[in-house]
Amino acid sequence: MNSTLQKISFKDLADKPAFAIPENRPLLLWSHEKRQFSSQDWSRYFAMLPQELQEEIGNYIKWEDRQNCLIGKLLIYSGFLLKTNTPLNYGKLLREPYGKPFIEETDLHFNIAHSNHCVTAIFDMMLVGIDVENIRDLPLQDFPNTFTPDEQRDIDQLGHAAFFEYWTRKEAISKAVGKGMGIPYDTINAKSNPFQLEDRLWHTTSFEKEGYACSYSLETMEEPYFLELLFS
Repeated sequence: MNSTLQKISFKDLADKPAFAIPENRPLLLWSHEKRQFSSQDWSRYFAMLPQELQEEIGNYIKWEDRQNCLIGKLLIYSGFLLKTNTPLNYGKLLREPYGKPFIEETDLHFNIAHSNHCVTAIFDMMLVGIDVENIRDLPLQDFPNTFTPDEQRDIDQLGHAAFFEYWTRKEAISKAVGKGMGIPYDTINAKSNPFQLEDRLWHTTSFEKEGYACSYSLETMEEPYFLELLFS
């Protein structure tokens, strides 16, 4: 991946953003926090959220899931701040009928994904989708009606590397459209780029980082600005 990479502490960003992302350039945010937040950090970040989002986080049993959910809300806040230079009003964070989140009364689109200890989000003024998966051993025969014959041949030859690349590409395109797994995955050609779906052309890029496979799908060929946020 050739995108610009910069690391910044969320604590610094929340106080005063050091830079702004040009309106016509997508923004990709990345977080990989392996350790549990300290009680002090958790309290500080948790207090930023309204009660309903705090309750959503509290529904998770494992600390990893609670922390990922919290980081996800903070990534949305960060992306909105960087792209609009305006703090996010969490009350405007809503969901479409298929569950895709959006921010009311703004032209900024975003999408978010998480896996294991990684949380990532992408922002643009056009529709976007992103998916990330921890690369791991899976019984690859357990995914019927998911891949095209050509894709399946690659998976049979190359194994998990091809599986996770194609899976995240299909997820990213489907999430960009806004229907998630409501679109049969074997109708999405992960090897075709750009790929046309619902009268739009989707430009999809895949990369691996820190043991994760990630793909993002955009309506533009503009390369995202890549920013890694550090929370602890």
